[in-house]
Amino acid sequence: MAKLKYPLLIAGIFAVALFLRTYFPYHNVFQGDWVNYQETDCWYNMRVITNLAQHFPHMMPFDPYAFSPSGILVSNPPVFYYLFAFIAWAIGLGHPALHTIEMVGAYLPAIIGALVTIPVFFAAKELFNKQAGLLAAAIIAIIPGQFLWRGMLGFPDYHILEALLSTTVILFLIMALRRTGRMQWVFSILAGIFLALYHLAWAGAALFIFIIFIFILIQSIINHFKGKSNTELGMMGAITFGVALIIVWLSGYRLLHMQIYPMAIAAMASAGIWLFSRIAAKSPKYLYPITLAIFGLGGLGLFSIIFPTTFDLILSPFGIFKQSGGMLTIAEAKGMTLGSTWSLFALCSYTALASLVVLAYLAVKENDAGKSLLVTWGLILLAASFRQNRFAYYLAIPVALLSAYLCCKIIEYVRHLAPIRREQRAEFRRKSKRKKDKKKQRKQGRNPQTTYTIAAALVIALAVFIPLVPMSIDRVSANTGLSSDWRNALVWLGNNTPEPLPDYPYYGNMPKLGDYTQAGYGIMSWWDYGYWISYISHRIPNANPSQMGAKDAGLFFTSGNESESNEMLDNLGSKYIIIDDAMAIGKFYAMAVWAGKNASDYMSLYYYTDKDGLLQPTMLLLPAYYKTMCSRLYNFDGKAVTPSQVLAVLAQPQQAQGNTIMVIKDVKKYSTYGEAQAFITSNPNYFIAGQSFSQSIVPLEPLSSYSLVYTNNTMKIFEYKGETP
Repeated sequence: MAKLKYPLLIAGIFAVALFLRTYFPYHNVFQGDWVNYQETDCWYNMRVITNLAQHFPHMMPFDPYAFSPSGILVSNPPVFYYLFAFIAWAIGLGHPALHTIEMVGAYLPAIIGALVTIPVFFAAKELFNKQAGLLAAAIIAIIPGQFLWRGMLGFPDYHILEALLSTTVILFLIMALRRTGRMQWVFSILAGIFLALYHLAWAGAALFIFIIFIFILIQSIINHFKGKSNTELGMMGAITFGVALIIVWLSGYRLLHMQIYPMAIAAMASAGIWLFSRIAAKSPKYLYPITLAIFGLGGLGLFSIIFPTTFDLILSPFGIFKQSGGMLTIAEAKGMTLGSTWSLFALCSYTALASLVVLAYLAVKENDAGKSLLVTWGLILLAASFRQNRFAYYLAIPVALLSAYLCCKIIEYVRHLAPIRREQRAEFRRKSKRKKDKKKQRKQGRNPQTTYTIAAALVIALAVFIPLVPMSIDRVSANTGLSSDWRNALVWLGNNTPEPLPDYPYYGNMPKLGDYTQAGYGIMSWWDYGYWISYISHRIPNANPSQMGAKDAGLFFTSGNESESNEMLDNLGSKYIIIDDAMAIGKFYAMAVWAGKNASDYMSLYYYTDKDGLLQPTMLLLPAYYKTMCSRLYNFDGKAVTPSQVLAVLAQPQQAQGNTIMVIKDVKKYSTYGEAQAFITSNPNYFIAGQSFSQSIVPLEPLSSYSLVYTNNTMKIFEYKGETP
């Protein structure tokens, strides 16, 4: 029974993780007869998975339903899609029904998310001990934030598979570092296999090539100063990268340049570090890192000059770290902040940081390569997360490992504080199988060290785990899918509009890029909603969540000229426009930014002084906003509007908590736009504004080219009839 102790505990932790990920979001995901996937990219992933499962093993090379007018090349790494599609195909005995495919798409992410507890346990066990392994697995099972969200029911996206595969790579590397001879080769090969699978699951997987290689570089310097050979370290890197290189090359994956080049360079550099370390063994130690840096930077510089295109391709995966313009309006592209770490990791934010400092010291002092790898892994992902918060789903894993280490050390320290007399200690340590000795021990009472250990464990449970539970439940209980209004509008669109591609049915065989000639018609909406339109309506969006068409959509919805807007739709082949309340209010800022315009030209935040003398915020809408297609369609249904109240506002800059804000000093109300304009002409310090989205401050003519064909509480669909002669 003792041998089953840890397997049973790990199975229990896995069960808790799976329960958390499936029970609480269940009613958000399964709504009547449809599955509400919880993030926009999930809908397109299900589009690819569905087509692949129904035509297994042939993945569609081109999808005309993803983007109008050109369609898109299906070039995402294949492992994620084949995993989901194969399971659905197998369950459906070669002919899976759509319901079967959607159930696999809903449940499998939660299973993968719960499975991460297993490599986390073994990684902590290798680095520290079994107790730390259990703690780390328990923490990762319930830690809130990006990791939990991306690995729950109804979230079929490759990010959680990335987390599982990359963690397994790190696990095998740790195991390779702690072994010698044949077993080191075995674990290096296993690390290479999973590194290849990881690269075939995410196009930006060069991130972990960078992490592993930086570790090898740092560890080689530590080894050099400690007088230890770099032979095993260099061989481990060369084998790992070499095996991954061969597998990815043989796979025939289209984006080889983003995978092959970094792996080839890392494999050669790993072997080079070993050779260079042997050459420099008898030279002054400080020359090794200096010379290594000179040769490394020089080699990169020379490579970039001789092969500039290839060099740019190698760096292309790291472009995700640098975002600008419209990309900064994407929530996951914004950097993690010190304030947001609590919502992502709770108290583990601080325990992991403290542990990181301690382990960095011990890694160098003890020359422990496993700890060095953990520290490098954690530091690089920490930096990446502060650049973009999306990487927090990676960061959660080293956070769990680091927190578990510190918690175990605290328990161990408290245990040794127990006051035990010398004779008691000898008695408790004596291991006897005779019943009379066991009875004697029971009479003498419980070991004080055990009492202290239990007390310390309870305190840590209260401090670390108790805050995690409600935060995690809240996270997975939130509905982040589409609303019923959107669902109803998209079902209507699919049932009441003509088929866009009669020659290419939505569930049929898709054409190759060179064979595609029929563009069909497009649906104009904001890019956030493109994959919903594809999957639910079986219609073709003019913009999608890969940001294709985002600028065109932004230009259309912020346009203040009907003729220009019509010309845009004619060029894009658009026939219908879908718009919701969020586009007219909260998302308008993003549309303006993507269009290359200043959102402050349409609406801006001002402050007024309330009766208590406190500054309160208010949003003022400017004339340009009311003239946009977004406002004219959603707020006024494309009808003519005559203003009933227009504001003339005087505002002045004021300092508040180190920031300059605009504070309203005077407001005058007019019943017509002409009266307000006449006042502004003689009082140029004032400007015209409004406060209501549904009451225009400027006169508007009817839109003659658009007809409202569907509406519900928050949604409107218009048919574009073309320019009126």
